[in-house]
Amino acid sequence: MSTNLIYDKQFIKVEKDNKVVFLPIIYCGSSNCFEIGRNGRSGRRSREWWLDTYILNGKRYGTLEEMLARTEEIRAELIEHNKESIKEYGESWGEYSDKQFGYYDGLSIGGSRTIRTTFGMFKGLYKTGCEKALTVEELRELGVSVNIHSTIWDKEKRAEFEQAGQKDIYCYPTTSKELIEKIDEFETYLKDYPYVSLYVDINADEYKMKRIRRAKFPKKNISKTLTEVDKYYVVEDTTSGHYILKSIRNGYTYPYYKFDAKKFLKEAEAKRYAKKLQEKMPNRKFEVELVNEKTKVYA
Repeated sequence: MSTNLIYDKQFIKVEKDNKVVFLPIIYCGSSNCFEIGRNGRSGRRSREWWLDTYILNGKRYGTLEEMLARTEEIRAELIEHNKESIKEYGESWGEYSDKQFGYYDGLSIGGSRTIRTTFGMFKGLYKTGCEKALTVEELRELGVSVNIHSTIWDKEKRAEFEQAGQKDIYCYPTTSKELIEKIDEFETYLKDYPYVSLYVDINADEYKMKRIRRAKFPKKNISKTLTEVDKYYVVEDTTSGHYILKSIRNGYTYPYYKFDAKKFLKEAEAKRYAKKLQEKMPNRKFEVELVNEKTKVYA
């Protein structure tokens, strides 16, 4: 069984009928397909930029609201399909879980395994994609061009197309306005030729995209100061009596003394942290404890 692997994204922002819409372009590939490496051997898994029309029910551009509504539809379809599987194979098949969304959808985002790709990550792909979308002009300034082109896979249909005096589409729009106009123009034109596939992609590798993110969306440096407080909160694993220092992949680390544990200024923050640990390790019990003593924390 193959898995759809999503490595990166770069949505394109355009304006249509006085509202902002997006082209959700993702950098993806199949877990079963590999590039040809040196000496004819299999290299890394193949990947390419792809316009995600599935999230827009076949459309090439749309609003964030449309994409988020579609994620909910996909989730509902998976839940219903899972119910049918339980009916067929029994309760041992297992209930659907948002935490394992990738497993049920055959999807892996950002290098995580399918079992660790959550529904929240799936929705976040489109939220963040729209938040950090760039115009065609911005991409061109950074050395990335946008391309619209057509392909005919069937030889007989290609001959038919050429006999009709038509030519393949190759277009490099220089503005977002031109991009949306050309897509609308080509979609109207190709209604008479349903066997012609129309693609929109960009020319960039993952290294160039990392440079673009650093230039356009630099990480904010949040400076914290050492502050003296009269009380703070810690989280305890009451099953073992250990106070939590740091959550790690297979559990947590703990200090020898309680005052060296991870400190929280707000009880609500400590409770959220305890809840995450509880979900991660359901066989243990995590409690928030108030410590009434002076200490210094970064805040």
